[in-house]
Amino acid sequence: MARVRVIQNAINAGEWSPLLEGRSDLAKYHSAAKTVENLICAKFGGVSRRPGTHFVAEVKASANQSRLLPFIFSTVQAYVLEIGNLYMRFYRNNGRVENPPGVPVELGYPSIPYVQNDIFDIHYTQSADTMYLAHANHPPMKLTRTSDIAWTCTVIDFQDGPYLAEMTDLTITPSATTGVGITLTASSGIFAAQHVGSLWRLKHGTTWGYAKVTAYTSSTVVTATVVKAFGAATPSVAYREGAWSGKRGYPGSVTFFQQRLWWACTANNPDTIWGSQTSEYENMDPGTALDDESVTFTLASNKVNAIRWIAPSRALLSGTTGQEWNISGGDPTVPITPANPNARAETTHGSSTVSPIQVHNATLFLQRAGNRLREYTYDFPTDSYSAPDMTLLCEHVTKGGIVQMDYQQERDSVIWLIRADGTLVGITYERQQDVVAAHRHITGPAGDLSDGKFETVAVIPHPTVNEDQTWVIAKRQIYRAVAVLDSASSYNVLSPGVIQSNTTFHAIAHGFIVGDVLIISGMSDAAFNQTVTVATVPDANHFMVHYGPDTFPYALIPPAVGGAGTAIIATSTKRYVEYLDTQGGFYGNLQTDAALTYSGAATATLTGLAHLEGQIVDILGNGSCYPQQAVVSGQVTGLSPMVTQAEVGLHFDSTLLTMRPEAGGDAGTAQGARKRFSEITVRLDSTIGVTINGERMEFRRSTDPMDSSVPLFTGDKKTMNLGVDTDGRIEVKQTSPLPMTVLAIIGVLAVGE
Repeated sequence: MARVRVIQNAINAGEWSPLLEGRSDLAKYHSAAKTVENLICAKFGGVSRRPGTHFVAEVKASANQSRLLPFIFSTVQAYVLEIGNLYMRFYRNNGRVENPPGVPVELGYPSIPYVQNDIFDIHYTQSADTMYLAHANHPPMKLTRTSDIAWTCTVIDFQDGPYLAEMTDLTITPSATTGVGITLTASSGIFAAQHVGSLWRLKHGTTWGYAKVTAYTSSTVVTATVVKAFGAATPSVAYREGAWSGKRGYPGSVTFFQQRLWWACTANNPDTIWGSQTSEYENMDPGTALDDESVTFTLASNKVNAIRWIAPSRALLSGTTGQEWNISGGDPTVPITPANPNARAETTHGSSTVSPIQVHNATLFLQRAGNRLREYTYDFPTDSYSAPDMTLLCEHVTKGGIVQMDYQQERDSVIWLIRADGTLVGITYERQQDVVAAHRHITGPAGDLSDGKFETVAVIPHPTVNEDQTWVIAKRQIYRAVAVLDSASSYNVLSPGVIQSNTTFHAIAHGFIVGDVLIISGMSDAAFNQTVTVATVPDANHFMVHYGPDTFPYALIPPAVGGAGTAIIATSTKRYVEYLDTQGGFYGNLQTDAALTYSGAATATLTGLAHLEGQIVDILGNGSCYPQQAVVSGQVTGLSPMVTQAEVGLHFDSTLLTMRPEAGGDAGTAQGARKRFSEITVRLDSTIGVTINGERMEFRRSTDPMDSSVPLFTGDKKTMNLGVDTDGRIEVKQTSPLPMTVLAIIGVLAVGE
């Protein structure tokens, strides 16, 4: 076998698609990996174990999905919003905003009109203490903060607009020129019940006035409140219907650009964009088309492509179902006015409804199916925009669709994406250094998405250090209660041809609720050892399960069977608000998920863990790993030696698996040839406790005191690989709740025929 020394001195091409396993001819192949899981690629070249997540609170209703949004007034006043089915809650300074303590500050219906199916379609933009919210099914909303505990969310009362085109096909007669409760009477049917809340502009002579509809009577009569006086109480010579209403739809996207507030896409006008008057964000008065008055224009295209998003850049950018546009005043240096909107289609990829994010001078958006992340940037030489596929080399990490994304600038420049299956995808992004590196993040001890999923992400400035803080909601399967059975009594109900069996169990303070799925084990009569669902809870010490027709193995069951000491376990779905904690752990980063930390007097018992009841947890005490325990009654006990600083949370592994090495032998390429690494060296930084190709490395030195944690190691760890195969991969893995950073991998590779 030919022998050659090889080195992988960077892993900042990230995890590559399996479809690229044969492309060893590409330059980035040598800085890529097959697997980068629960590791973050650094733009400098190495990979580090991701921070664990710090538990903050359970969402309002774990049965329903919620979404997180960032609300950033400044780097020192930043909030995370939890928005769910008809409610909103608030988080700041690593915790939930409460008043009084224990009672979350919350907005409910009608302030928050969004139901669960709406929340991921909300688009938003912010100016200081005001956030504007857009959703196609609801009137535009305005969220305002006056203090940590004082928030309001109201329907925006726009001034005089926006409107559809001027019409003269019928007349509308107001019963008075001013006042509340006047009537508008049309010469033919035009009104609908969904027009309540809409604006109507009427022209008498050269005077325009407008009113807001407050009640519907018939297709020709509505009740209204006059906002701007009509010129006369006579039939109008022209009218303009409000562009936004329950009848015509509401805008689904919003952004700021050139001191205007812009809105886009209703059901009635899916390719239309509306802009406020300059510096008057809620004034849509069309006026006489002066430069600072409101703007309305429609994208001119061969097809009606619905607008999915709008975003600011050199020009106002827009993504539609079939094209991406830039909109300016004819030149990016010329402001857009009512007289000069110039819209130009630049690319034809089509966009999804997920809000884009801005990173440096690029706007990153998802292609229409949500499976491709594209980088929309201006190219000076060609004076046009392009949108290359950022996931070309890692197409698998977005497969299945992305439902939300956000951007973390510090510590690492990372784009965070939530995949529909619950994977948190990170893409380390530094375009000037040509770094686009994908990494995947899984939560839950099983490591296969069966007991943990990431569902939403939001990034805000960290409250205490100069970096960003990434928040998530994790959906977790939690062992909700553990009970001990004293006995079980059964009875049967006989009907023609059917035997139904029901069993009542006795278990003191069982804590179960109707619908819980239980795993029954250890009964003296094995017939009871089944997975069942709680049907009735008569009291705190009894629960009944119903086995259903013909499913229980016995037709007749003794009246009292079972035995003391039998455990019953119920699982339930919990959704927790958590953040990736880079500061709270013994080693800086937390090393477990849904974790809590302790710092104080020496103790053998750690409490306050009710959110992890029944879970097997990792325990890191004073920097050392303790044996895993199940959380019982919200605590772990018997820690020896006692701890003064500790972290308790859910386990996760971090795995780096290299590509097949390319180092030619005497006969040419190493691909497909039998090979083995006779020596493997992994260069580490601030690391403890890794395995290399399954072999655990030893980090404690003979000079290290045995009564303290192992010091962090920086340097090279060597091992040998005895196996021979055609892959020649190297796996570096962290299976303990300890830090790991891999800087380079060096090996002596023997390549055969």
